[in-house]
Amino acid sequence: MSGLESLDLSSNALSGEIPQTLANLDFLGVLNRSYNNLSGKVPKSEHFDTLDRNGFYGNEFLCDAPDVKISCDNNEYPTIETSNEASDGEEKFLIYGIIAMGYSCGFSVLFLSFSHQDLTAQSGFPGPSGFDHHQY
Repeated sequence: MSGLESLDLSSNALSGEIPQTLANLDFLGVLNRSYNNLSGKVPKSEHFDTLDRNGFYGNEFLCDAPDVKISCDNNEYPTIETSNEASDGEEKFLIYGIIAMGYSCGFSVLFLSFSHQDLTAQSGFPGPSGFDHHQY
């Protein structure tokens, strides 16, 4: 594995802390860890600190990363658990909104269907089935 020069781990939904062993891979020239769910403190090493600073972009739960303004010294930095609690309310709101839209569309179709039948019965034209709706 010492021949590995580039490693792209971006957009893989990886979560958890970055292991120190990854920071110790001195032979890597490029390491992209952007757009994941990485959290916790970024490991330090002389070589790891020289890699592309944009490689942390899109990991909102990391602290002490070069492009993230969250310090690990503050115990109130966001975690995946606190973020999930906030998104649960948004998810329920979305589900209820979709259900309400489904009901309103269903009732609209029923209303239009019944009003169409009333109009065709009053006009004397046969309805969609080809039968006259007049009762004799």
